[in-house]
Amino acid sequence: MAYRIVNMASDPRSGQFAYFRSMADPWAGITVPVDITEFHTALKGRPFFLSFLYALTRAANAVPELRRRLLDGQVVEFDRCCPSYTAMKDNGVYVYCLVDSGELPYEEFLVDSKQRQVEAVSQLLDTTMLRQKEAVDLAVSAAVQAATERAQEVQSIIGAWSDEPMNMCRTPENLALLKKVRQSTVLKDISKYLGCFREIFAQAKKNSYAYGRGETYSLELGNNLSRALTSELAMLATPETIPLFLRKYQQKQIKQYRRREPVYKGMGDIICCMDESSSTEGEAAAWGKAVAMTLLEIAAESRRSFALIHFAGSGSCQVDIFRPGEYTLEDKLTAAETFLGGGTNFERPIREAIRLMDTEGFEKADVVFITDGECELPDACQQELQAAQAAYHFTVTGILLDEGHAGMDFSLKPFCQKIYRTSELTDNAVVQSVIGLLV
Repeated sequence: MAYRIVNMASDPRSGQFAYFRSMADPWAGITVPVDITEFHTALKGRPFFLSFLYALTRAANAVPELRRRLLDGQVVEFDRCCPSYTAMKDNGVYVYCLVDSGELPYEEFLVDSKQRQVEAVSQLLDTTMLRQKEAVDLAVSAAVQAATERAQEVQSIIGAWSDEPMNMCRTPENLALLKKVRQSTVLKDISKYLGCFREIFAQAKKNSYAYGRGETYSLELGNNLSRALTSELAMLATPETIPLFLRKYQQKQIKQYRRREPVYKGMGDIICCMDESSSTEGEAAAWGKAVAMTLLEIAAESRRSFALIHFAGSGSCQVDIFRPGEYTLEDKLTAAETFLGGGTNFERPIREAIRLMDTEGFEKADVVFITDGECELPDACQQELQAAQAAYHFTVTGILLDEGHAGMDFSLKPFCQKIYRTSELTDNAVVQSVIGLLV
């Protein structure tokens, strides 16, 4: 933690400091009743102690004088101070647990603090316990491993599917979600990837700015109030900051959005064609479904419709349509769990994508085509696709699942404007690239 040296000679509290410093054990305390009814109600099942510790830590760190300490005879002021508390072991011995200073968001603080508490207790296991019989040692090791795997499973499932991925509390919604996913090997496999992909999308949102559908903006300085950031306009809310706003306006120093270029990306809805032929079954299918569910989240974030076209052989095709605000978590889980199996036919999903644009309002949609590439698109269908692209101004992005058997991109080149190959990029790099096209 960083700190600065405080010059007590010029500090307003220098007199009190000199007086109390001469004492052998200087301290002062005060006890007052505090009504925490509203605080307790707002917890909604979250742990009381860690929640109260978080609030107190944030409050204490907000007071500079409470962050002061004596270091090598000098008064220093830390930028933040981390609290510690005692955690009791089963045998009555307590250990000290040091947690975050409260800079983390609340939900992340709870997860981090629980993990640190487990680590503190684990690191100070009684040496007498380690000398017990081998059977006890193996049992403890197995129990710890099982608990760790269980915790990782919970984090993976909630992070992948929940609307509040940082909320790990035992809410009825989370318990129902855990029960549902644990009963499905397919959903558990998808969860291994989806949580990470959602984090990539969340980071992409932080690093980009959208201003008007179909256009992407970066930031610039100027005095165009129609494109000024909300944080700049907020200076007009109080008399004290109005002069600062006027000066920045006159000097053209207002932060505002700058249109970079009109683009097709994000102009319409999203259509994902998902290859579910038998050759993709297993990890490839789980990875592809995780990508599809991430695309669904991108669509939901920007109030766009999303269609998932499951395809395999010529007679195997299923279309799931997700309109903004008109579907449930159960709908998402059902679509993710679907797997057709069989051969591979590109013509059926391409014609379904065109039909969605013709009859379901998916004009100017972003189309993502995920496959292992073991097929080709007939010339007649290619011509129909080109005509639809000319009419609706959309592009097709291909994701080729060719890791371990590279060289199948010839099947996508005739109709995909951009192709990402898992044989050339890491899984996360492919997802980052695709998200970059849509966000």
